[in-house]
Amino acid sequence: MSYKFTSESIRKRIKNVKAIFRSDDRSASRVDGSSDGTLDGLVTNLDSDASSLDLTSPRRASTSTASKTNGHNGHINVYHLEDRNGAGDYLERDESPGRSPDNHESQEDVPRGRSREPKGKEPVQEEEEITITNGHASPAESVTTSTVSTFVDPSTVFRAWQDDELQLQREVIEKYQTGAKLWTKEELVNIEKKINTVNPILLQSYVGPNQKFERQVGLTYRVEFHGYRDLAFPPPFRPNGMPYCPMTLKTMPYDYSFSRDLEIELDAFHKCTAIWLANPIGQQFYSMFMRLPLPPDINKVVCFNLGSITAKPADDHPKIRQAMYKHAAAMTIIEALHRRFGTVIQLFAQDTTYCAECTQVLFQKGFSVVGLHGAGGFAEIDDKTLVFAPNPGFCLKEIVADTAEPAAMFWDTVLSPEEAEKANRSHRSITLEDGLTSHWEYYETDPDTPRVRSLVENYERHPFPTTNLLGNVSLYTRKQQVKSETPSASESNSTSGSDSKSTTIPNAAATTEDVEGTEK
Repeated sequence: MSYKFTSESIRKRIKNVKAIFRSDDRSASRVDGSSDGTLDGLVTNLDSDASSLDLTSPRRASTSTASKTNGHNGHINVYHLEDRNGAGDYLERDESPGRSPDNHESQEDVPRGRSREPKGKEPVQEEEEITITNGHASPAESVTTSTVSTFVDPSTVFRAWQDDELQLQREVIEKYQTGAKLWTKEELVNIEKKINTVNPILLQSYVGPNQKFERQVGLTYRVEFHGYRDLAFPPPFRPNGMPYCPMTLKTMPYDYSFSRDLEIELDAFHKCTAIWLANPIGQQFYSMFMRLPLPPDINKVVCFNLGSITAKPADDHPKIRQAMYKHAAAMTIIEALHRRFGTVIQLFAQDTTYCAECTQVLFQKGFSVVGLHGAGGFAEIDDKTLVFAPNPGFCLKEIVADTAEPAAMFWDTVLSPEEAEKANRSHRSITLEDGLTSHWEYYETDPDTPRVRSLVENYERHPFPTTNLLGNVSLYTRKQQVKSETPSASESNSTSGSDSKSTTIPNAAATTEDVEGTEK
């Protein structure tokens, strides 16, 4: 079943919660779904291009709980549908045995890979009003103690760590500063192989004791990554005693029982591809890869976490259609590079939500599915690879920074520490005892760590317009290298008066004027 709301019904829902929240013009424009002339608005209004295909996310106004049986392992996944801030945000929780109930997956429609907001009570009507901009309270508003306490539970924001945990976290920081890597290609390939062949599996810790993981028969597992931020500055929901391992294993909580005939799935994919190519976002995307300087020797595009395209019928599930648009974008990159350089380019995709039907459809469209358990795909990245990973939902940039230096990357924009603090800082304050208040930073699933920032220093950044499909992303291309060779003394004497410097510009986008200017 799908849940679709017209602009009129959404406006009625806003009116019902107006006693609590006063929406400003900007947020009202976004909720209304009307096109504001931006690319984000164009994506939201794809219904004008296709009768039943749109990119708006399904919303549900009431707070309810639904459950379904996991197709892989029989676990029950509980889906909490909460009308948070009157926006009907969709929260999914995996209540598999042994999993902390607060350790949620990254949520849909949360910018820059943030997890959901800290857990709190349902808001009640207060005398004070709070302006909501993109789901967050405006910092300009004065919030009373009684109002703030109804939103956030301090225990979900702050935590008193035990001394032994703090000691291990300090060791993580010290080891990281020495340059010790959290991941290597060899380790990523080995864990991908061991998942189905070795039991128990020894998981290497970055600091502290290693962990032995006992697999259960009949369950399917994927690799879960824990980067520098998770280990050195862990979120409050991290369980006590959990080993400080960069990689752990987790059951895969996806249900593929809704997959249909291959021809039907291919037809849905073709429709979404046609919409993508005709849409201004798709055209802008194609123009970017045709126009900007790119290394001519790129022979591989590796995609990460673009989403399942056959888990459920695309007509009724916008999330499935969004995954199809992302795969169509990857195919656009291949087409643009082939037209520019005439090279044959391999196309790889890794996503642990892929099922057999996904693999068949993608094979028909030229994709090679790798890393079925979520780790092997990183071994495909080398210096002739373009990485395509918008909003991956895990610490992908950190892994790439530790294991490779790709030719180019299209992923979430890397922010400076100051920019990241401003982007992730909560707009709501939380009231503690005796009237003390504090703000917190939202938990990021793909944070910008020191090594990530160090990596992109060698790349030129080309921002792409922010959309609700790809998020806040940029294309990073390796900087143009200009080398000058100084002739020896004998060569200088034999070529007196002549300029014997040689200039090498490996970037195919360099023009004749660039070369002449360098020689001068």
